[in-house]
Amino acid sequence: MKTYDFLVVGSGIAGLSFALRAAAHGSVAILTKRGAEASNTAWAQGGIATVMGADDSMDLHVADTLDAGAGLCHEDVVRTIVSEGPECIEELIARGVQFDSHKENGVTEIDLGREGGHTRRRILHHGDTTGKEIATRLLEACRRTPGITFYENHFAIDLITTARLGLATGDRCLGLYVLDEATSLIDPRTARHLEGSMAALLADRTVIAIAHRLHTAHDADRIAVVIEGRIAELGSHADLIAKNGEYARLWRTWRS
Repeated sequence: MKTYDFLVVGSGIAGLSFALRAAAHGSVAILTKRGAEASNTAWAQGGIATVMGADDSMDLHVADTLDAGAGLCHEDVVRTIVSEGPECIEELIARGVQFDSHKENGVTEIDLGREGGHTRRRILHHGDTTGKEIATRLLEACRRTPGITFYENHFAIDLITTARLGLATGDRCLGLYVLDEATSLIDPRTARHLEGSMAALLADRTVIAIAHRLHTAHDADRIAVVIEGRIAELGSHADLIAKNGEYARLWRTWRS
């Protein structure tokens, strides 16, 4: 049994970015069911929109997003994401991400494209492989960072909770039961576990970063369900299974 300060499930942009920041505060384990390079981020071909042009502004970007969202967007969330965009781009560049650029009067300028509902040029690309470029550079940064450990080809089976262990305390997450696919035998017809043992990874905080729309952050006896960047609900795992349909749906997906 191994113990870490932070346990991250998923090696896409969300999981890797979190791991790099968390590493400044403690030990981090990153769990991936395949190789760390296999993530949805790596398949993303489109670019990233952020305000960089002299003729652009945060308000214009917010307005374009709300217009394209046709009433589905939460304006406070849109403003937060748009306002933090330039800083996030600077962080990616500092991590080694290279966006398409050109020289103008001896100065390197990032190429800005205009797509979809955007009324200004604000889309950054790395050719048609923007996601792969970001994933590659963040992985390199993680592998260079002391205190970050990868568990590749390890499948998350279930949360370890105090209730499941029968401990007389409030229900809280302690980590994950994981299966090492390299040393275990799975029946290809039923996906049932035939041979090999499950291991336990313990952590003060367990972050699940494998869905683009919903993720959870487990801290002490509370689970924060974050949907589209907005904290939708706080509670114990049992309470959220009973009350939060999106959480319950994703949980069933993990278990299936």
